[in-house]
Amino acid sequence: MMFAASSSPAITADHLDTLEPQQMRAALLSLMVELAERDDVIARQGQEVVFKQALIDKLTHENALLKRMKFAAQSERFSAPGQYSMAPTLEQSCVEKPQDFAFRESAMLA
Repeated sequence: MMFAASSSPAITADHLDTLEPQQMRAALLSLMVELAERDDVIARQGQEVVFKQALIDKLTHENALLKRMKFAAQSERFSAPGQYSMAPTLEQSCVEKPQDFAFRESAMLA
């Protein structure tokens, strides 16, 4: 196992027993500083991942809305002529007067 201290030369596991207490403290402090720097980098990268995922989710949602709007526009464009073919007959039957029904009945019986 190899420990790399940024301010001192590389320290191997074999040499740990031969280090003086002062050298051991210096190596430990440099490793703690390096570990803190790596923790900061990892935390920053975690925040970037969260931000990027939120952006991806937002764009995915926006893309779905745009596709839905595009599909609705195409659907209306393709079915517009025949879409309301029953609407006039329904409207007429709802607003017909009672005398119209009597006239229609007499025409059917004849």
